[in-house]
Amino acid sequence: MSSTYLDIESVNYLVNAIEPDSLEGPVQSAWANILGKGRVFRDDSYAIETNRRRETQYPDVIVIKIIQFEAGPAPVDILMVECKRPLHNAVVWHFDELANAQLDCQLTETPNGSGFVFGAAAIGRLVRFYEKFDGEEPVPLHNGVYDILTNAGDVQWWLNYMRHTGPRK
Repeated sequence: MSSTYLDIESVNYLVNAIEPDSLEGPVQSAWANILGKGRVFRDDSYAIETNRRRETQYPDVIVIKIIQFEAGPAPVDILMVECKRPLHNAVVWHFDELANAQLDCQLTETPNGSGFVFGAAAIGRLVRFYEKFDGEEPVPLHNGVYDILTNAGDVQWWLNYMRHTGPRK
């Protein structure tokens, strides 16, 4: 069995702490730790930003890669995660609605020399991943949604995909 972020005790604890009646805070904490302590974005060229403010114009968690350009190092957004409290009986259109309403604006305003950025709509323990090309709506990367506890291998696979497909220099 390949390792996932759930092998890290603190991440496993935070993912398991998301309850059906949780607010957004535990969801944000889980994602910040999945991305910050997990095995995908841990080298020195990545940074994780979190937004604890209630301002809606900023995503909850952003993965940034520091890329060395001729003019010097510059941050490039790789993945933006919009987190929401658990929703009873969440279905795919809830995620697409969230991606189109909130992630679309955030992804559109992202300076990214590659012309695309990845996004994730996280509702409680469920997540759906997207990619956004300049001037287009977010496009789902897969069918359905994944539970970050029971589908950790699939979630880990998509995070690895984003790291290896994202902007590089």
